[in-house]
Amino acid sequence: IVSSTRFFWASLMMTTRWAVEVTPKWVLSQASKGLVHPGLKGKRVNVAFLPTQSENNVVQACRFLKESCLAKPVCHVPARKFVDGHHVSDFIHRLAEVGVRDHFAISGDGQPSGEIKDSVDLLKIMHDMQDTFDSIGFAAYPDGHASMSDATLDQALIEKAEMFNPGKGFAVTQLCLKTQSLVSWDERLFKRTPELDGFPVWVGIFGPVKLEFMRRLSQRLGFSKALDLEIVERERANTDGKLHGSDDLVREVQLLATTGKLCMDIRGFQVSTFDDVDRSLTWINEV
Repeated sequence: IVSSTRFFWASLMMTTRWAVEVTPKWVLSQASKGLVHPGLKGKRVNVAFLPTQSENNVVQACRFLKESCLAKPVCHVPARKFVDGHHVSDFIHRLAEVGVRDHFAISGDGQPSGEIKDSVDLLKIMHDMQDTFDSIGFAAYPDGHASMSDATLDQALIEKAEMFNPGKGFAVTQLCLKTQSLVSWDERLFKRTPELDGFPVWVGIFGPVKLEFMRRLSQRLGFSKALDLEIVERERANTDGKLHGSDDLVREVQLLATTGKLCMDIRGFQVSTFDDVDRSLTWINEV
């Protein structure tokens, strides 16, 4: 029985796809030292376009990941960083020139630089330039969001999915902690929405981090109250300051997905590394 159980979980892990998220700063620090991380080969690597980074740094980071690490970069495109459609088009074409054709649309931080106010405005622009990229992702919120109702979030996801040609769009859930949140979201949205049949979903999760950091991030990004409460519960049960990953969620979602218990088309897990890449990749291999 033990042998069969181990074989079952091992077979699940062999078929599980993983993506990681890093910052351009980390990538360029690796490049400056001539370091090529073998654990990134073949993986989707999301490159976070932070307010402190320049377009050139982001493009060069993506290029290094593509050419030297043999990874598949997915570049964040923050709406408020761009002045207008021409600005967006120029950036997307620069990425295409270095072989990067997969993107993730976000609203971004701070005040708008021009006429593009949020990710919806950005996606409308990118809708008309679909020949310049292979895929475009957007955020989804199974745990909800502090400033929007579930109904508003669900409708927004449907509308975004319908904007792009089949196979172009995908969603990344924003840092789930509990499997039940995904199950409830699946029952509420995917089982009742034929338009989302086969729509790709990546499950966004925390890599191994301290709960204090998790809590601060939740407060800064406006995660749901349910997620905040889950973090508080884990803090109470976790007094030694150890690192905390998403082990249980990964195993439970793997089981649900492979046994046909979920309607959504889960493509894999996207791990927020917070630039602790070595620790995150080790955790991926052990979870």
